Amino acid sequence: MQIWHAGAFSSIVSKAVTAGSVAAPGPGAAETRGSAQVQALGSRAISISENDGQTSPRARFVARHGGVTAFLAPDGFAVLLAGAAGRRVHLAFTFEGASSDVRIEGLETQPGIESWLLGRDASAWRAAVPTFGRVRYHGVYPGVDVDVRDGGGSFEYDVVVGAGANLG
Repeated sequence: MQIWHAGAFSSIVSKAVTAGSVAAPGPGAAETRGSAQVQALGSRAISISENDGQTSPRARFVARHGGVTAFLAPDGFAVLLAGAAGRRVHLAFTFEGASSDVRIEGLETQPGIESWLLGRDASAWRAAVPTFGRVRYHGVYPGVDVDVRDGGGSFEYDVVVGAGANLG
């Protein structure tokens, strides 16, 4: 199995915030660091939890880090960034031509848990929701998985290529 490190969300997000618009990152985007907001996030751990009713049912997992939230759905993931003056930036990442049978799994269970007390109806509250250090998209393409993880203070994704996978 081979792991290709594909990039860091914080780098892409910092470029979008600095530029004030959302554009596809150019070459070298993974090294770009331009936002004080994103840089400040590096001192806190990323929280990845299974969606147990705290957000849209389309998202299977939710990852949070400071003012950045990633929603992990079977066909890709979306990143929402809280910007200055209440402005929000939304980035969407999709797996073009991916299998319709992608399975998403939380890996590396973390010691912390989350509880969601939404609204006044106690039956809708969720307690002791487990948190993870990584989420794996199994079977995005034949022999190819994608991991979304905490990259030491930034959201990162890795493309995991199995032996014998046909990339082309």
